[in-house]
Amino acid sequence: LIGREFALRSGETVAHPDQAIIIGSKPHYRASLDRVIVEDGQQVAALELKNLHEGRLKEYMTCGPSTQYLLQLQYQMACAGMEYGYLACLFGGQKFAAWRVVASPSVAAEIFRRVDSFWEYVESKTEPPEIIGGRELENTGDGTLVLTDPAWEERLSELEELRLKKAKI
Repeated sequence: LIGREFALRSGETVAHPDQAIIIGSKPHYRASLDRVIVEDGQQVAALELKNLHEGRLKEYMTCGPSTQYLLQLQYQMACAGMEYGYLACLFGGQKFAAWRVVASPSVAAEIFRRVDSFWEYVESKTEPPEIIGGRELENTGDGTLVLTDPAWEERLSELEELRLKKAKI
């Protein structure tokens, strides 16, 4: 539904990706794209689809999408080798909005650095320590592990706080 709405409003050709899982330059760089934009038979851009609560519409329209979704899209574009993508959101099943996002090589490099660091533990079948290079591994109690880096997360947190403050203005 969201992909069709994006195609209608943007005029872009939207399709399911050729592969369910896209493998990047290393086997552990993997992304699952919701949809892709196709030009001349080639997949040229990622399309990330989100169905969100209607209460988030004002926030997103005032200050843009959440940092987490933007980082997700950055990773997907980097894995797929795409220079841009779109985040398309349906709010409360009725209101639609979309944003074009340009790939950032510096953001991709930081994400890949973190993935590589963690992947070393996977390959060696070693349980990661509670602190990895200044990053703490936090167990939230519900089976979710959160890899934190105080400097990186503080910056993202500050960015998200500014974004939410702007939404209240």
